[in-house]
Amino acid sequence: MAVIVLNSCGTLGDHFPFLALGKALVRAGHEVRYGGPMYLRGEIEECGMSFWRVRPELEPGKVRQRPESYDHWSEERGGFAKKEGAGSLGNLYEGLEVEKRLEDLMEATRGADLLVCSILQSVGKMVSEVLGVPMVTLCVVPWFFPDAETSAARGLATRDEKAQTRPETRAFYDALDGLRERLGLGSIPVGKELDHFESRWILLATNALFGKPMAKPEREIVQTGFWFHERPGWEGWEPPVELKQLLEERPGPLVLAFSSQPVRDPEAVLDVHLGAAKRLGRVLVAQAGWAGLDSIRFREACAVGEAFLFPEGPQDWLFRQAGVVINHGGIGTVARAIRAGVPLLVEPYGNDQFYNARQVVAIGAGAAVNPHRLTAEGLARVIDGKVMVTEVRERVREMARQFDSEAALATAVGQIESWMSEGKKKQA
Repeated sequence: MAVIVLNSCGTLGDHFPFLALGKALVRAGHEVRYGGPMYLRGEIEECGMSFWRVRPELEPGKVRQRPESYDHWSEERGGFAKKEGAGSLGNLYEGLEVEKRLEDLMEATRGADLLVCSILQSVGKMVSEVLGVPMVTLCVVPWFFPDAETSAARGLATRDEKAQTRPETRAFYDALDGLRERLGLGSIPVGKELDHFESRWILLATNALFGKPMAKPEREIVQTGFWFHERPGWEGWEPPVELKQLLEERPGPLVLAFSSQPVRDPEAVLDVHLGAAKRLGRVLVAQAGWAGLDSIRFREACAVGEAFLFPEGPQDWLFRQAGVVINHGGIGTVARAIRAGVPLLVEPYGNDQFYNARQVVAIGAGAAVNPHRLTAEGLARVIDGKVMVTEVRERVREMARQFDSEAALATAVGQIESWMSEGKKKQA
């Protein structure tokens, strides 16, 4: 048995694959410590892991209050107007509470045999080097490892080049280097900025449909497939009787699932999708999510059987009932919809969601639209003509066969154990 520390950061979609891996490692007989936010403590412990708080606390209320931080459309295309100094990476060091992260993760990792850390975590390498604990970098975002010679690969290369010279970007990396020096570690050379985040061993919880990783010097990269977390509290869950009856009478609803994506105007977002559902003669089933989707029109529609607010419960069940899953492009939600064999309409807001939206279109799993330029009529037209069509549904059902979470997790656990064995041999 080994003591393994898992650490992710971000919103739910960033944590769920780590929770799935943690449960698999526990089943394999390992002791697992999970470094994460307080709001997930109960769920972490239900999964058989010990909880270790690692700041910052990115909980739903804080995210809901800052939709502009998660919306990267330009103002000309409907996004937020950029404020003076907004988005400066030079402020990230303080904003991301880097030194508090380091303190917490250091405490969680003392005495462990292995640290498995998110590629988004800026202090994992420091902890690994200071404590002498081997580290595996875990990436759940296909965007970071796209197919070679694609526009996404060229875009990442351009971004990395800019990171070497942009003053605000360099300020962030220089701050990280300053912290490394105070810890007695060497600085990361210019041109090697990814070394702040990546270890030699990299595990990708992604599927080749969304990109096959390019080889990297001094890196061993293993792609396993997607991992799906099944929440312990939902074992034996049954849908509300009213929802079952509604779907028996009117099957194939539009399902709106934005998970932890915040939006500027939750009422307007919900109402435009309700309008599209009415034009298509379909029920709209929505999850409130971290955005807190709600509106008077939606409540009125619920009262007359034209809509339903899905309570806390498994997305897997809900998606299997759907005619289409409308979502923000978070890779976890996208992957679950494909696993359920349901076509997608992606409305991306920022970060990797744009890449995921392009991939959904490229593999023929659905369509994508600008969430800031929606009308009920236009939405209905896209859904009817590009998404809810027989060939798309058949294609997605075929793709679903590739999404075997248990096999992917077994591969991941085996690889982690192999790397741990390799590390012990080198230390001997």
